Amino acid sequence: EEIASVYESPQEVIDWLSSSERRSGIESQVLEDQVMDKLLEDVQIDEKKMSYAELKGIRI
Repeated sequence: EEIASVYESPQEVIDWLSSSERRSGIESQVLEDQVMDKLLEDVQIDEKKMSYAELKGIRI
């Protein structure tokens, strides 16, 4: 209710968020954002110029 109170129609927000599927979708997106934030904190990027052919030959 606290979150919904900032919207023009708080009851509509409450009704919309009461769906477990919708809530699950939001939770998944938030979790994905948190994972990406953590990965980007720890990653080191080294740029290297190469041609498409060189890139295509790289095996990961």
